Amino acid sequence: VFVFDLDQTLVNNCPRTIAILREFANHTDATFDFQDAFKNISEKHYEFSIVKMLLNAGIVQQEVISSALKFWMRRFFSNDYLYLDTPIAGATEYVKALYKKGGVIVYLTARDKNNMEEGTIRSLQNMDFPLDDSSRSLCCNSI
Repeated sequence: VFVFDLDQTLVNNCPRTIAILREFANHTDATFDFQDAFKNISEKHYEFSIVKMLLNAGIVQQEVISSALKFWMRRFFSNDYLYLDTPIAGATEYVKALYKKGGVIVYLTARDKNNMEEGTIRSLQNMDFPLDDSSRSLCCNSI
């Protein structure tokens, strides 16, 4: 049995984060001069902490950071943006090789079962990760 975490282990969720933050810049009515900073956010700014990521990108206004974080949280933890995730280099091939040799693959994640399971299954399938019976292979957080 091989147990894998998803985010930043097998799956790069940075494209999802970047897309949501850029969407925030396009949908906000704030008058701050930060749209360019949001549009230029890239993987080089990535941090697990969104606040640190925004600071790395030069976004320092506390009210902007607070609004962006709320906007990001409502979207990041949903099925709607999971299609943007990409496999970490070599991850799909590695997991497939283990599976082909008879390994049982289990994906253990803190992703919320109610809000993210459906999108996670689709995303794993789209990235060509082996996924047998989703109730056995994918273990999401049910809190």
